[in-house]
Amino acid sequence: MQKLKSAYIFLLAIWILCHLVFSVPVSAQSSLIQEKINFSNKKTAVLVWWPNLEKDFWINGGWPQILKDGFEKRGYQFILTHEHSKDFEELISKSDTIIVACPLFQKKYVFGSKVNPLSKVYIWALESPLNLHQPIQIPSVVPLKKIFTWRTDLVDNITTFYIPVETRLEQPVNINTDPSNKQIFLIQIAGNHYKNSSVGAIYEKRRQATLWWLKNHPDAYEFYGVGWTNLLKDADKTLKKKFKSRYKGYTPDKIKTLSQAYYALAFENTRHPDYVSEKIYDVMKAGTVPIYLGAQNIEEFVPKDCFINYADFKNDEALYEYLISVTPTEYQNYLSCIQNFMASDKINLLTARNTGIILLKEIFE
Repeated sequence: MQKLKSAYIFLLAIWILCHLVFSVPVSAQSSLIQEKINFSNKKTAVLVWWPNLEKDFWINGGWPQILKDGFEKRGYQFILTHEHSKDFEELISKSDTIIVACPLFQKKYVFGSKVNPLSKVYIWALESPLNLHQPIQIPSVVPLKKIFTWRTDLVDNITTFYIPVETRLEQPVNINTDPSNKQIFLIQIAGNHYKNSSVGAIYEKRRQATLWWLKNHPDAYEFYGVGWTNLLKDADKTLKKKFKSRYKGYTPDKIKTLSQAYYALAFENTRHPDYVSEKIYDVMKAGTVPIYLGAQNIEEFVPKDCFINYADFKNDEALYEYLISVTPTEYQNYLSCIQNFMASDKINLLTARNTGIILLKEIFE
């Protein structure tokens, strides 16, 4: 009971914090939601997802399709919804199973008052502490069945169950271990945001690293992502010139772009044990060596010979000195270790497909 209480306190605290900081604009109605929903012939399962992201939801072979197929094989109609859908209140009041996998902003109180008291409600807390704001405030609000989380310290396998952070991995993963076509020394593909640092945000580390490379070795560095033009507000003419030559904006193919570099900064949004997202895995998929900053227990997830730990260095200058000292043989060893790891059974446990299988098992067992 103590662990369950801690889980609820954790979710409530983060929800309150983030509710004060963030807001989401009302989106158009989802095109994936059925216009006429028949509640009489079939049981209904609803997954509450992010507004504006429905078009990217159905990934072939990934957990969304696995989840949908699993419910439909058991006689359910499986419906994707979000809080701005015109059918949202009807869905949560009549559905047999509800999986809440994203925040509710405008309808968080409606959810508590309209949810079907006979339905099975699951919380999937898949976000980082920086973005995690779930709609369930106290256990008595809804008939909560289970919590799914990546936080191992909250897992009791009674009411709270472990599901790894979404990695976007699928096997097989073919790694190009030939560095002969690489053209960039160091790259970063990430957003530059200015969010509350009290919950462990490390966006400032991304900015600090970018500024150091622009000032000291601009020709060796390229970076992509949203929000970086804010860095120019207090920049002098020299830095602005370097920025414009090294900032590349948006890349439509992240893996292909990463593959052109020898090294890539892979900084999480936040530092928290167990929170290891797709960022380091994307770099490894590209056949590039990650320079990682994030979970303090990263070596429990990725072998230490597969990456460079940014936290091991006193500053960016020390990191730079190490990178230029790496011999071709040592670099090739990084790539070989990455190749072996990405072909291992451990990766299978992190795939999107396995996530879907775990969810179905925990819901229907």
